Amino acid sequence: MVIKDLIQAFLYIQRQQGWGPAFSMAMQFLRAPFFEFHRGFVLRKSLKEPIHVPAPRVPVSIRQVTLDDLALLETILPPLRVKRLAKKMEAGEVCCVAIREQRAIAYVFAGFANTPSTKDTRLELGPKEAYLWAGYVLPQYRRQGVVRAVNLSLCRLLQEKGYETAVLQVDERNKASLGHCYKMGYQVTDRVTYLRILGWRMRRCVPI
Repeated sequence: MVIKDLIQAFLYIQRQQGWGPAFSMAMQFLRAPFFEFHRGFVLRKSLKEPIHVPAPRVPVSIRQVTLDDLALLETILPPLRVKRLAKKMEAGEVCCVAIREQRAIAYVFAGFANTPSTKDTRLELGPKEAYLWAGYVLPQYRRQGVVRAVNLSLCRLLQEKGYETAVLQVDERNKASLGHCYKMGYQVTDRVTYLRILGWRMRRCVPI
Protein backbone atom coordinates (compact mmCIF):
# COMPACT_ATOMS: atom_id res chain seq x y z
CA MET A 1 0.00 0.00 0.00
CA VAL A 2 2.85 2.41 0.84
CA ILE A 3 4.58 1.84 -2.52
CA LYS A 4 1.27 2.16 -4.38
CA ASP A 5 0.55 5.41 -2.55
CA LEU A 6 3.99 6.80 -3.39
CA ILE A 7 3.76 5.89 -7.08
CA GLN A 8 0.28 7.32 -7.41
CA ALA A 9 1.22 10.55 -5.65
CA PHE A 10 4.45 10.86 -7.70
CA LEU A 11 2.64 10.47 -11.02
CA TYR A 12 -0.11 12.85 -9.96
CA ILE A 13 2.29 15.62 -8.91
CA GLN A 14 4.45 15.05 -12.01
CA ARG A 15 1.41 15.65 -14.23
CA GLN A 16 0.26 18.66 -12.22
CA GLN A 17 3.56 20.38 -11.36
CA GLY A 18 6.45 18.70 -13.18
CA TRP A 19 9.36 16.40 -12.38
CA GLY A 20 11.10 18.62 -9.80
CA PRO A 21 8.21 18.84 -7.31
CA ALA A 22 7.44 15.15 -7.87
CA PHE A 23 10.99 14.03 -6.95
CA SER A 24 11.01 16.41 -3.96
CA MET A 25 7.75 14.88 -2.71
CA ALA A 26 9.13 11.35 -3.18
CA MET A 27 12.26 12.12 -1.14
CA GLN A 28 10.18 13.57 1.70
CA PHE A 29 7.86 10.55 1.56
CA LEU A 30 10.76 8.07 1.79
CA ARG A 31 12.46 9.98 4.62
CA ALA A 32 9.30 10.49 6.69
CA PRO A 33 9.21 7.02 8.39
CA PHE A 34 12.75 7.52 9.75
CA PHE A 35 13.26 11.21 10.48
CA GLU A 36 11.24 14.40 10.81
CA PHE A 37 12.27 17.82 12.08
CA HIS A 38 10.34 21.09 12.19
CA ARG A 39 10.91 24.42 13.88
CA GLY A 40 8.31 27.10 13.63
CA PHE A 41 5.55 29.09 15.24
CA VAL A 42 2.04 28.54 16.55
CA LEU A 43 -0.32 31.34 15.52
CA ARG A 44 -3.83 32.10 16.75
CA LYS A 45 -6.72 34.18 15.44
CA SER A 46 -9.77 35.22 17.45
CA LEU A 47 -13.10 34.19 15.95
CA LYS A 48 -15.17 36.36 18.29
CA GLU A 49 -15.45 39.31 15.86
CA PRO A 50 -17.17 39.43 12.43
CA ILE A 51 -14.96 37.87 9.73
CA HIS A 52 -14.55 39.64 6.39
CA VAL A 53 -13.60 37.39 3.45
CA PRO A 54 -11.92 39.39 0.65
CA ALA A 55 -12.78 38.13 -2.83
CA PRO A 56 -9.81 36.46 -4.58
CA ARG A 57 -8.59 37.83 -7.90
CA VAL A 58 -10.01 34.84 -9.78
CA PRO A 59 -13.72 33.93 -9.62
CA VAL A 60 -14.30 30.90 -7.39
CA SER A 61 -17.04 29.43 -5.24
CA ILE A 62 -16.10 28.31 -1.73
CA ARG A 63 -17.95 25.70 0.27
CA GLN A 64 -17.56 22.85 2.73
CA VAL A 65 -16.80 19.38 1.38
CA THR A 66 -18.90 16.52 2.74
CA LEU A 67 -18.34 12.77 2.72
CA ASP A 68 -20.93 12.56 -0.08
CA ASP A 69 -18.85 14.56 -2.59
CA LEU A 70 -15.27 13.50 -1.91
CA ALA A 71 -14.78 13.07 -5.66
CA LEU A 72 -14.34 16.83 -5.71
CA LEU A 73 -11.08 16.47 -3.77
CA GLU A 74 -9.82 13.97 -6.35
CA THR A 75 -9.56 16.84 -8.82
CA ILE A 76 -6.70 18.23 -6.71
CA LEU A 77 -5.36 15.19 -4.79
CA PRO A 78 -4.41 11.57 -5.55
CA PRO A 79 -7.27 9.14 -4.71
CA LEU A 80 -5.35 7.35 -1.95
CA ARG A 81 -4.67 10.67 -0.26
CA VAL A 82 -8.38 11.49 -0.48
CA LYS A 83 -9.20 8.19 1.24
CA ARG A 84 -6.95 9.12 4.17
CA LEU A 85 -8.53 12.56 4.40
CA ALA A 86 -11.98 10.95 4.31
CA LYS A 87 -11.09 9.03 7.49
CA LYS A 88 -10.20 12.32 9.16
CA MET A 89 -13.52 13.80 8.07
CA GLU A 90 -15.30 10.75 9.50
CA ALA A 91 -13.53 11.56 12.79
CA GLY A 92 -15.04 15.06 12.72
CA GLU A 93 -12.54 17.17 10.81
CA VAL A 94 -13.83 19.83 8.39
CA CYS A 95 -12.70 20.86 4.91
CA CYS A 96 -13.47 23.90 2.76
CA VAL A 97 -12.53 24.12 -0.93
CA ALA A 98 -12.39 26.74 -3.64
CA ILE A 99 -14.02 25.55 -6.87
CA ARG A 100 -13.33 26.92 -10.35
CA GLU A 101 -14.77 25.41 -13.52
CA GLN A 102 -16.08 22.39 -11.57
CA ARG A 103 -12.64 21.63 -10.18
CA ALA A 104 -11.19 22.13 -6.71
CA ILE A 105 -8.20 24.48 -6.90
CA ALA A 106 -7.54 25.00 -3.17
CA TYR A 107 -8.49 23.53 0.20
CA VAL A 108 -7.98 24.01 3.94
CA PHE A 109 -8.75 21.44 6.66
CA ALA A 110 -9.58 22.01 10.32
CA GLY A 111 -9.08 19.54 13.16
CA PHE A 112 -10.14 19.75 16.77
CA ALA A 113 -9.14 18.46 20.19
CA ASN A 114 -8.61 14.67 19.94
CA THR A 115 -9.10 14.43 16.14
CA PRO A 116 -6.34 12.72 14.10
CA SER A 117 -4.51 15.78 12.76
CA THR A 118 -4.22 17.37 16.19
CA LYS A 119 -3.03 14.10 17.75
CA ASP A 120 -0.39 13.75 15.00
CA THR A 121 1.12 17.12 15.87
CA ARG A 122 0.67 16.72 19.65
CA LEU A 123 -0.97 20.13 19.68
CA GLU A 124 -3.04 20.73 22.79
CA LEU A 125 -6.29 22.51 21.95
CA GLY A 126 -8.99 23.90 24.15
CA PRO A 127 -12.63 22.85 23.55
CA LYS A 128 -13.32 26.04 21.54
CA GLU A 129 -10.10 26.02 19.49
CA ALA A 130 -9.78 24.66 15.94
CA TYR A 131 -6.51 23.70 14.25
CA LEU A 132 -6.28 24.75 10.59
CA TRP A 133 -3.84 22.66 8.58
CA ALA A 134 -3.10 21.35 5.06
CA GLY A 135 -3.79 24.63 3.29
CA TYR A 136 -2.97 24.16 -0.41
CA VAL A 137 -3.64 25.88 -3.72
CA LEU A 138 -2.66 24.77 -7.23
CA PRO A 139 0.53 26.60 -8.33
CA GLN A 140 -1.17 28.53 -11.14
CA TYR A 141 -3.56 30.14 -8.63
CA ARG A 142 -1.04 31.19 -6.01
CA ARG A 143 -0.70 34.83 -4.93
CA GLN A 144 -4.25 35.53 -6.03
CA GLY A 145 -5.92 35.51 -2.62
CA VAL A 146 -7.49 32.07 -3.04
CA VAL A 147 -6.09 30.32 0.05
CA ARG A 148 -6.78 33.43 2.14
CA ALA A 149 -10.42 33.35 1.04
CA VAL A 150 -10.72 29.62 1.82
CA ASN A 151 -9.00 30.01 5.19
CA LEU A 152 -11.24 32.89 6.26
CA SER A 153 -14.35 31.14 4.91
CA LEU A 154 -13.45 28.14 7.06
CA CYS A 155 -12.91 30.48 10.02
CA ARG A 156 -16.40 31.89 9.48
CA LEU A 157 -17.84 28.36 9.36
CA LEU A 158 -16.03 27.47 12.59
CA GLN A 159 -17.32 30.66 14.17
CA GLU A 160 -20.88 29.61 13.30
CA LYS A 161 -20.20 26.26 15.00
CA GLY A 162 -19.24 28.03 18.23
CA TYR A 163 -15.44 27.98 18.03
CA GLU A 164 -13.62 31.03 19.38
CA THR A 165 -10.02 30.59 18.19
CA ALA A 166 -8.33 29.37 14.99
CA VAL A 167 -4.85 27.89 15.44
CA LEU A 168 -2.20 27.04 12.86
CA GLN A 169 1.51 26.25 12.65
CA VAL A 170 4.03 27.74 10.20
CA ASP A 171 7.64 26.77 9.59
CA GLU A 172 9.97 29.56 10.69
CA ARG A 173 11.65 29.58 7.25
CA ASN A 174 8.37 30.21 5.46
CA LYS A 175 8.37 33.99 5.65
CA ALA A 176 5.77 34.33 2.89
CA SER A 177 3.23 32.20 4.79
CA LEU A 178 3.89 34.10 8.00
CA GLY A 179 3.20 37.36 6.15
CA HIS A 180 -0.08 35.99 4.76
CA CYS A 181 -1.15 34.82 8.23
CA TYR A 182 -0.51 38.25 9.73
CA LYS A 183 -2.71 39.81 7.04
CA MET A 184 -5.52 37.43 7.98
CA GLY A 185 -5.34 38.48 11.62
CA TYR A 186 -3.25 35.65 13.07
CA GLN A 187 -0.69 36.43 15.78
CA VAL A 188 2.31 34.35 16.90
CA THR A 189 1.73 32.92 20.38
CA ASP A 190 4.32 30.12 20.69
CA ARG A 191 7.59 28.86 19.25
CA VAL A 192 7.50 25.12 18.55
CA THR A 193 10.23 22.52 17.86
CA TYR A 194 9.40 18.99 16.73
CA LEU A 195 11.85 16.11 16.25
CA ARG A 196 11.09 12.48 15.44
CA ILE A 197 13.67 9.74 14.95
CA LEU A 198 11.99 6.41 14.21
CA GLY A 199 9.58 5.87 17.14
CA TRP A 200 11.09 8.52 19.43
CA ARG A 201 9.41 11.93 19.45
CA MET A 202 10.11 15.26 21.08
CA ARG A 203 7.90 18.35 20.88
CA ARG A 204 8.68 21.56 22.72
CA CYS A 205 6.28 24.51 22.71
CA VAL A 206 7.37 27.78 24.37
CA PRO A 207 5.02 30.78 24.72
CA ILE A 208 6.26 34.03 23.19
